[in-house]
Amino acid sequence: MTKRAVIQIAIVLMVVLTAARGRAANPEATGAPEKDGGIDASAYDYRSPIYNHCIREFYDPNMYNWFSFENTCSEALSVTFIPYDPGFGASAVDYLGPGRSTSTGDSRDEIQRKRGYELYVCPAGFLPVDGNDRYVTRVNTMFRCKR
Repeated sequence: MTKRAVIQIAIVLMVVLTAARGRAANPEATGAPEKDGGIDASAYDYRSPIYNHCIREFYDPNMYNWFSFENTCSEALSVTFIPYDPGFGASAVDYLGPGRSTSTGDSRDEIQRKRGYELYVCPAGFLPVDGNDRYVTRVNTMFRCKR
């Protein structure tokens, strides 16, 4: 496993663990009241996953020609990007401001090996979750954004 892959996995784990730690330390802060011994899902804040069109993908000549993302919308976003090849880990950008860009650190060859990325784009402060309300960690066409 390359150093970059380890770093990308660590980023995803930090995002997930930070969210879990916040809920465990202060369940009232999540706005999720108890209902019949469990969490009332209607208390969470969800958004439709309508933000993928806001991301422009390109190879940035100002950043070693690495594969990059640019936020073309007027709202800050979070981007989770998962390689189509399951042998590689997912990565995330927690905050990508309007008009800003960020690099994945991947060359054209690395993108070809990974067969590209599936993007899961949400407003900043939201995480992409699957149909079971779990953080998206593999290519999955169905998701929604959850705070």
